[in-house]
Amino acid sequence: MNYSGIKFLLGEIYDGMKTKQIIDKFKPIIKKGLNQFISEKVNDKLSAALKSSVSVDELDTKSESNTTEIDEPEVITTPEELESYTIVKVVLKDVIPLDRLFYRDNRSYFNILLDDNIRKWILRVRFNTNGMKIELNDLNCQIKLDKSSILT
Repeated sequence: MNYSGIKFLLGEIYDGMKTKQIIDKFKPIIKKGLNQFISEKVNDKLSAALKSSVSVDELDTKSESNTTEIDEPEVITTPEELESYTIVKVVLKDVIPLDRLFYRDNRSYFNILLDDNIRKWILRVRFNTNGMKIELNDLNCQIKLDKSSILT
């Protein structure tokens, strides 16, 4: 997580002056908290996926059909993408109810949506080998961050 992200989140929990020493002191705590939150969300998703198993009858019906399905590469949601979703939730917590925020991961970008509606996207995050690009809806604003500007 970068310096400004930690400083922003620290503003939500610490009222004093945010000096470099204070930020460095809270950095591992904030990072651990975000990692724990992301892990819990991933575990919840995995548990929900395991609970909703397909019955044998449905599998037989699919195998008997004449349509051929194209196997598309699986979309993998990364911890960085989930971290961006968490940051948006923190930013918007006083603006809208958090149960209206959703995310959808695609192969080329990560969407953060309002009311789980693809037409109401708030933010798109694109990660690649050079860094990341953040795109805000209705502002025609794209922010590019290269690897040198992102702290790990």
